[in-house]
Amino acid sequence: MVGVWVGNADGEGRPGLTGIGAAAPILFDIFDLLPNDKWFTPPYDELAKVPICRKSGMRATDICEPVDSVYVQENGLKTEPCKYHILIHTDKFGYRVNSDCEDVNNMLHKSWFVLPPVQEWYYKSTDPTYVRLPPYRTDCQSFEILPLQLIYPEHNAEIYIPLEISGEKGKVIFKAAHRKQSSTIFWHIDNSYIGSTKSIHEKGLNISEGEHTITLVDELGNSITRQFSIVGRN
Repeated sequence: MVGVWVGNADGEGRPGLTGIGAAAPILFDIFDLLPNDKWFTPPYDELAKVPICRKSGMRATDICEPVDSVYVQENGLKTEPCKYHILIHTDKFGYRVNSDCEDVNNMLHKSWFVLPPVQEWYYKSTDPTYVRLPPYRTDCQSFEILPLQLIYPEHNAEIYIPLEISGEKGKVIFKAAHRKQSSTIFWHIDNSYIGSTKSIHEKGLNISEGEHTITLVDELGNSITRQFSIVGRN
């Protein structure tokens, strides 16, 4: 195993020193000095061939697709199976339905890779093949988990707002994710309405020091509340 770290001894990075620009060239120089030998023989007696969900990297379930078979340590058999593939039910037009609004005999059953809203927000930015869950048909009641989540700030976060180059106080950038990207989110700070967002759910706000509460409500009434505080200079 070869590892290269370029930065402070305590593990903290340094501005201008990146892995690609500083550590990677050293790493490749070390690889060039190593003997050019054959790859080691895998210890198959201590490995087990396990079906792995290609999307999540977890042990595949019956509804995962696509699936790869890879050799892993036998302890890998004790790991949790994939929890991100679920079976959904749709009508012939692709809308999600349930037994309250559609005859079971007319339903189509599909395996779907589903991430929580925040994970989905990050994942979709790097994988354009990710497909969001189809919406429920208008006459069907949705029983899905809360489709609205806050990306920033975290619960009980302490936020310090630095001064900009101009000398003025900067802003806190609040970010949210919604499973239905086109939804409108209504933002409130300390029970005061501050505006709404659609599609791109970000708000830059200049907030006074002290403890605050942020509340987000979407157009369907789903809401989420989180506490945070703005701290001053030491």
